[in-house]
Amino acid sequence: MKKWLAKGLERKAIVVPILKPNKPAKNMESYCPISLTNITCKLTEGMIANRLLFVIDKFGIISERQAGFPRHRCTSEQIVRLSQEIKDGFQRKQSILYVFVDFKKCIR
Repeated sequence: MKKWLAKGLERKAIVVPILKPNKPAKNMESYCPISLTNITCKLTEGMIANRLLFVIDKFGIISERQAGFPRHRCTSEQIVRLSQEIKDGFQRKQSILYVFVDFKKCIR
């Protein structure tokens, strides 16, 4: 199977910049890059992503508090969890430290 994946998939894409709504056309950050790839690549990526998520769930590789990447865990859960912990901290008269990291701006 490794030979088939390595031999059969060429990872090439046509990147089309799409202007975001209500953004100035002269600014590069106003565009969202859309990549058009081979359907075989897309299907294979989907299968690999599904398998990765299955393994991550089965073996508990990612913390249950991680949101955004695992299935059925949206980022709004973090807001609900944070507000509940703040309420609990006020009742116990404790300090709370939370760190949220958004890697979206780091990847270019």
